[in-house]
Amino acid sequence: MDISAIPRELIIFVVAAVGGVGLGLVTALQGTESKPVWPVRLYLRLLASPWPIKRFIDYPAKRTVFPFREQFLDSSFIWFFALFMTGIIAFGCGRNGC
Repeated sequence: MDISAIPRELIIFVVAAVGGVGLGLVTALQGTESKPVWPVRLYLRLLASPWPIKRFIDYPAKRTVFPFREQFLDSSFIWFFALFMTGIIAFGCGRNGC
């Protein structure tokens, strides 16, 4: 199969997805249930911002336990987003042409 026939954004997406899962697993393994990893703290800080919905404001204050699954999913999403955006900016068609 000719690699040039595959759209560049699809390759960036797949690399970011695989990298996000791998880096998310490594990141999640560093946390404990009582002390979350940095992606969980990031989204809790974002939810603590002044939102008009009371449920969003109270959510971070009530959290005391952070399961591995939650930390893994949050970490994977944050790493995927960071890798995908970096890949699109660095290697996307808008910058280098297709």
